[in-house]
Amino acid sequence: MCQAWRYWWREALQKNVGWSLSPITRDNKIAFTEANPLLYADDDVFGYMKAVKEEVLDEKGKAKKVDATVTRVSPLKNSAIVSVGSARTVENWSSMARQDGDSVPYSKEEYSAIMKGMFSLDLAQLGTFASYNKTGFKNITQKLKTDALSQGAIEIDDPFVKDSKGNAQKLVQLNRNIRLQRAKDTIQALKTISGGAMQTNNMSDVTPKFIILVSTTSGNHPFSHIVTSEGMNLDRVALNLDGLKEVLKDYKEQIVGTVFIGKRSGFLNEYNDELRELLALGDAYPTIQLGTINETIDAYCTQLENQFS
Repeated sequence: MCQAWRYWWREALQKNVGWSLSPITRDNKIAFTEANPLLYADDDVFGYMKAVKEEVLDEKGKAKKVDATVTRVSPLKNSAIVSVGSARTVENWSSMARQDGDSVPYSKEEYSAIMKGMFSLDLAQLGTFASYNKTGFKNITQKLKTDALSQGAIEIDDPFVKDSKGNAQKLVQLNRNIRLQRAKDTIQALKTISGGAMQTNNMSDVTPKFIILVSTTSGNHPFSHIVTSEGMNLDRVALNLDGLKEVLKDYKEQIVGTVFIGKRSGFLNEYNDELRELLALGDAYPTIQLGTINETIDAYCTQLENQFS
């Protein structure tokens, strides 16, 4: 199981997309980012929690400290990456050696596995922030709200939260182009995401080899079971295409636009013919488009330009 791919994702956005990451402040036993989603896209996409006090001037011009705690639930959510089939570790030996002196042998456990994981990006939450003082909802301070509005952000009604008088609370929303670019950058980073332990000796590739990208009107993750394992020891990877067809049919009303499916040539080639058959499923199913991994990511991002409000 691996829960580090959010770190890999953030690193890909920095190295390959050009994001400037929010600086980290360490204070005693806590650490927090700048918590400025206006300036730093990774604060917007990955969320934050910052518990501090801020010095402001009161109505008499005297300095006082006020609570400036802000939190943001990450619009980008992901599962852990887990092995599809059963995997057994093996013990291998290496040595630290130079030309002079004795070598120092050591052992390490290694394994090889095909991993799977899910992610979702809340497009309605991206670039949209609450400033009202409610635990878990206050994303930005009053100062950041003022800064955002002066830089072209707008206020919109919160569709879910109302004040004591029954009026909709206000949300601060960044310019559409900024929000769209952050969404596209996040998804495009899947092309270059990299990571894994002991890359020096065991360089691995964690970019997707099979991917499904789709926009939905709900927060469900219905594709969780379409990659599974089979065989006596459950060590052979299989695509549950009957399960995929079932999900596509059951969730057709929640699917917006085309379902994009990408596969790397040479990976699970035994399913090529069955995947092509998905293109002719009929009107009871959403439109499906097949392609390579990078073609699929690009095609979905192009569709996103027309779906983003």
